[in-house]
Amino acid sequence: PSKLKGDGFEIAGEYENVQDRLVEDFDFPESTLIVVFNKEGKQTEEEFNKRITDVLSEIEESTDTAGIQSPLDHDSQYAGHVAYAAIEYDQEIDDMSGNVEKVRGITDSYEDVMLTGEAVISEDLNEASMHDLKLAEMIGIPVALLVLLAAFGSLVAAIVPLLIGGISVVISLGILTILGDHLNLSVFLLNVAPMICLALSIDFALLF
Repeated sequence: PSKLKGDGFEIAGEYENVQDRLVEDFDFPESTLIVVFNKEGKQTEEEFNKRITDVLSEIEESTDTAGIQSPLDHDSQYAGHVAYAAIEYDQEIDDMSGNVEKVRGITDSYEDVMLTGEAVISEDLNEASMHDLKLAEMIGIPVALLVLLAAFGSLVAAIVPLLIGGISVVISLGILTILGDHLNLSVFLLNVAPMICLALSIDFALLF
């Protein structure tokens, strides 16, 4: 999983070129986290501003930020009962896992404070992909074993396709681990590779 850092939505084109140019020539941050503050109904303006200050101070102390754009300094980041702050970092999205975890720990300790941003979405996709893989294995493999038992009428014959599929999964993920050092691989490979390996082994066993 540590090799599968791409979320699968990167497209080589004008947008990516512009982003690279902004970072290299205009000192734009590599990554930005967005902290959204929602003002409670009974909360005064002073209390709301204090909460914003407290959260941003904790984030600045806990992580190595490149800059913080606070809604208290920029009116355009304040609209009605909602405000947002932009937390800037000189790290690429794939290296933001530690900062995302620290900032999420801070925002989760406050009510009506939420965290988002490209790095957060990428991190959540990675976790969801790993969770889905475990869930698919827990449900899919027992069901496949029952189907194979019904088809072959023998436990040994039913286990062989799953065994071959398991070996294929290990080999495939091993190859992808090596390729991951040189290529940007999507996190969805964690689901697709085992699915294809098991599906092909079971299908060909039934075909034979």
